[in-house]
Amino acid sequence: MRVGEIYLAVAGGLLLLSLLLDRGRTAQALLTAWKITLQVLPVLFFIFVLMGTLQAFVPKETIAGLLGAKSGPGGVLLAEAVGCFALIQPAAVFPFSGYLLRSGASYAAIAGFVLTAILIGISTLPLEAKLLGIRFTAARNFLTFGAAFLVALVIGWIL
Repeated sequence: MRVGEIYLAVAGGLLLLSLLLDRGRTAQALLTAWKITLQVLPVLFFIFVLMGTLQAFVPKETIAGLLGAKSGPGGVLLAEAVGCFALIQPAAVFPFSGYLLRSGASYAAIAGFVLTAILIGISTLPLEAKLLGIRFTAARNFLTFGAAFLVALVIGWIL
């Protein structure tokens, strides 16, 4: 039995238990889950199209050369820069990261990409600066970028 099948079996069992305990709340939970699914599906569709396009036009050797183990810290910095400018939701970061890993990117580069894609958002900088101040926003983003770089290097070293 694969991991996905185990998750489905556990979710199905918990859904049945929830139905037995409170049908109304279960219906409300299913409606909420459906609304979230409708929000995430377009983003995931876009990521799958992007992965297919990259696979068709960018050879794996190019990805491995730019982000692979031999690229060193420069590959991690490149992956972090891409992560900073990636305008994708966190749920879509992981499928794209899996594609990069299968294409030859190093674990360190993947870690840098994931951390910056989730923690640093170029598109949200103006709002963050307006609400929290420019100095705070700049300091948080620079420190986050540096910390992500260090964490990515440690992950690359461990794995």
